[in-house]
Amino acid sequence: MSSKLSFAEGGFGPTPRPTAADCTAKPARPPEVRNAVKVWIANIVVGLVSAALTYTLTDPYATMQRQIQRSSRPGYTPFQTHTFLTALVVMTAVFTVVGIVLQVFFITKMQAGRNWARIVLTVWAGIGIAGFLFGLLFQRTVISVVTGAISVLLLGAALVFIYRPAASAYFRRAPVYVGSPTPWPPPPLMPPPYRPRVAELTSNH
Repeated sequence: MSSKLSFAEGGFGPTPRPTAADCTAKPARPPEVRNAVKVWIANIVVGLVSAALTYTLTDPYATMQRQIQRSSRPGYTPFQTHTFLTALVVMTAVFTVVGIVLQVFFITKMQAGRNWARIVLTVWAGIGIAGFLFGLLFQRTVISVVTGAISVLLLGAALVFIYRPAASAYFRRAPVYVGSPTPWPPPPLMPPPYRPRVAELTSNH
């Protein structure tokens, strides 16, 4: 830290920017945020379990193959059908991995108190809940319905946790810098206080 005095200390120079050693104090993370993180992780696990059960018990590869054969554009060769389904499975796996990585990234930022991450996860949860409700209009397996309902409950619980008053205060709270008498950024520069000259003081007597 610089030796210049800040306004709070009676000096007139600008407040020095805190160093990394000064930024040691962090606002306490409330239980609501910790619970929200656990619920989000549980939701990711439920999604992975759902995918594993779906591919293990229902054989979606064969199901999609039958749907293609019943489509309005039959005549695909076995090679074309196999290529299309393989590409679809690979793309699904890639999007799943990317989605998990993004969720973990946003969860980590939310845990650190970033309000923008809370907003992103709110939108993410809203899309997931809406997608489940919209999917009920179509033919779905029992596994997807059960795991989807569990996921909706978990997402709803996570939203409740991150918007509780204690959690909202945590996301609005500014970082605390140890050793800095004033919060960063410092207040704007101000002129020194007015001090009357000796001539003015003697003229008043």
